[in-house]
Amino acid sequence: MAAMNTGRVIGGGLVAGVLINIVEFVMNVLVLAGPMRDFYARMGVPEPGGAAMAWFIVLGFVIGILIAWTYAAIRPRFGPGPKTAFCAAVAVWVAGGLVPIIGWMLMGMYAAWLGIIGLIYGFVEFLLAALIAGALYKEAPATAL
Repeated sequence: MAAMNTGRVIGGGLVAGVLINIVEFVMNVLVLAGPMRDFYARMGVPEPGGAAMAWFIVLGFVIGILIAWTYAAIRPRFGPGPKTAFCAAVAVWVAGGLVPIIGWMLMGMYAAWLGIIGLIYGFVEFLLAALIAGALYKEAPATAL
């Protein structure tokens, strides 16, 4: 079995992270700006400032790399291609999107409609990120023993 190509995981993950950060900016800052302001007010917390936004951007890249790593990790068993990218996206989305958002909805932090929108666009962004990362990933050459 070929070794995981760490450079390709990081490179594909960073490209996937760019996509994630763009989608997050568009959805949270432009499309859902009003509902997000209401959410922060209801929670009694200030809107995120520059330092928080910088961390959100870093986390977008971390998620992109996690998606790329998951793709690379399951690729030997599932084979290369979109089906494997879909599986990687679902795995990361369930842990990083579905579970927290459902939790926030159950605690009354998120209105159901806002949570559902977050789940849908999160799934789409993770799927697109996985397709990109998967398309950029190639196995490392096998090393001689």
